Amino acid sequence: MRVETVADPLAVAVLFAGGKGAMQLSQDGAIGWGRGNFLIRSRPLFSRHGIVTAIIDAPSDHPRNLHNGFRRSPEHAADIGAVIGHLRRIYRVPVWLVGTSRGTLSVATGNPCHARHYHGFNGIADRVIADLAAWIKAPAP
Repeated sequence: MRVETVADPLAVAVLFAGGKGAMQLSQDGAIGWGRGNFLIRSRPLFSRHGIVTAIIDAPSDHPRNLHNGFRRSPEHAADIGAVIGHLRRIYRVPVWLVGTSRGTLSVATGNPCHARHYHGFNGIADRVIADLAAWIKAPAP
């Protein structure tokens, strides 16, 4: 796992790249695959907002590819749960899972959603939808 800390963190964002999802992190934390992914390359933007970022690599028994079946498995959910628990113990702030493309499968598996479940949008749904609608009506170039 590669973690980039900030002073006085407000939250932790665990970032899940799409595609094969196996980041091929080296022992020193260098990213071998996926460094061009939107979320992965946006780590400094999260940091500017007081958010610690964490990137987890594929487990040793799936080192090359987090195929869709594995991303939906109880085994993957357990791995993600262990990461969440570890990060909560260290930072004592909320931990958010953020994914793009196939990474969203990992996010949904690691933090299952049920009706009325807390999503981060409770109480701000009107504002979020208004912002989305404004962007859809007049997207910036």
